[in-house]
Amino acid sequence: MIKKVIILIVLFGFTTICFSDESFTKYKELSQLMREDLVLLDKNKCDIKYDSETSDAPFGYTLDCTNRKNFITKNKNLYFELINKYDDFIKTYKDSIWEDDAYFCIVLFNLTLSIPVNNFGPIAWDELDHFFKKFGKIKIENWTKEKFRDLGSFRYFFNSNAWGQNPPKGIDKLLLNEDYMSLLILSEFNLLMLYDRKEEASDILQRRRDKINDITTEIIKTRLKNHTLDH
Repeated sequence: MIKKVIILIVLFGFTTICFSDESFTKYKELSQLMREDLVLLDKNKCDIKYDSETSDAPFGYTLDCTNRKNFITKNKNLYFELINKYDDFIKTYKDSIWEDDAYFCIVLFNLTLSIPVNNFGPIAWDELDHFFKKFGKIKIENWTKEKFRDLGSFRYFFNSNAWGQNPPKGIDKLLLNEDYMSLLILSEFNLLMLYDRKEEASDILQRRRDKINDITTEIIKTRLKNHTLDH
């Protein structure tokens, strides 16, 4: 009887290890595809144009995102296909340590695609809403951080320097504590403000009260008061 129990334990452990290795291999493949897409997106940045005589923008600078919008529109089917592959991964490897990382990638990818303002915006905040309902807290693995820290919306989560010379008060503490749930809430707020959905943005303090921390609360209150964004 004891031998049977030992054999079952060994077999279970072996199966778990194999399943873990398999999920990581698949996750790495998907992440490489996403990284390649993000690199191309970074090469199609918005153009800063200067025209002091005709521009109504402060200091005469305007942001022209035509090329980036066109690039995103041209490749949107490929992006949807990649996101669907991540969804399939999550369904196949439920409860894997890579499950929340995979979903995190979907959310951050959609956030990257949604700026400049386009039809990926509604998709991004829908994904964020689903994410908050699904996860009470998240742990992002170091492998994911190293893979994406320099690209798209990911850089704001993994690199405090990306917030610029005047980061919002408390953001360094958020990054230091790796409070990614609060950073995601901050991104959701930013996105709604960017799309001029201020009522929904201000409602975040109420809707996310179970997940929002004091630092993020103060950042959002300050931005609502000043109607400003940091990026």
